Amino acid sequence: PSAKILKNTINVSAGKGGYGIYDSGMTSNVTIENNTIIVSGLISVSGISLGSKSSEYNITGNIITIRGPYMGKGIWGSGFQNSNISNNWIQGEAKRSYGIYLEPWPPSLRAFIPSSNNSIIGNNISINYQEGYGLFLKNASYQYIFENNITTNVTNFGYGILMYHGSERNTIEKNNIRTNGTFSPGIYLYDASKNRILNNSIFTDSDSSHAINIVNNSDDNTISGNSVNRAGGNVFRLF
Repeated sequence: PSAKILKNTINVSAGKGGYGIYDSGMTSNVTIENNTIIVSGLISVSGISLGSKSSEYNITGNIITIRGPYMGKGIWGSGFQNSNISNNWIQGEAKRSYGIYLEPWPPSLRAFIPSSNNSIIGNNISINYQEGYGLFLKNASYQYIFENNITTNVTNFGYGILMYHGSERNTIEKNNIRTNGTFSPGIYLYDASKNRILNNSIFTDSDSSHAINIVNNSDDNTISGNSVNRAGGNVFRLF
């Protein structure tokens, strides 16, 4: 099926988990544009949840707020491909919040269908509360991540961008990333290789927060032209 979901106001208050917009999977040619989505719940919530092997989406101009005492994801995709996520405003106010979360299908460490070939451009992501991630990429490849504004202001573990377990050949370019909180790195690569990190502006505001971390079999990454300002921690951490 295909659809256009435009200019709706969606307010979900769930007793447990809930979604603003939910795709059950294997859909294509869908536009989600200029919607206002607020989702709160006691367990796990998501503003836009994209099911397995969905592709050719255009998700743009939406205002998304997620709230709750447990976990929330602004935009969540599994095996999500060939799509555009641009110019969205995402506010994470759940205890553990993810602005944009892309993973493989099925969601295992080394999966058959990765999330791939997506453009993530011009989004404004703000994570506030206890723990969170602006962008979380797990086994995601060929993402173009360009000119996003990402802020994490949390107690602990406020990652700007995390590339995790098999995320390869992604380009992270001209993003503005600011983190505040204990162990809150700007960009963190864990088992992530052949990525390009170019011309980003990164500010970290904690002694335990390093600007760019490259750890655990992350090989052949290119890091060039980045501007780093920090109140604490190191510019690079290699392990």
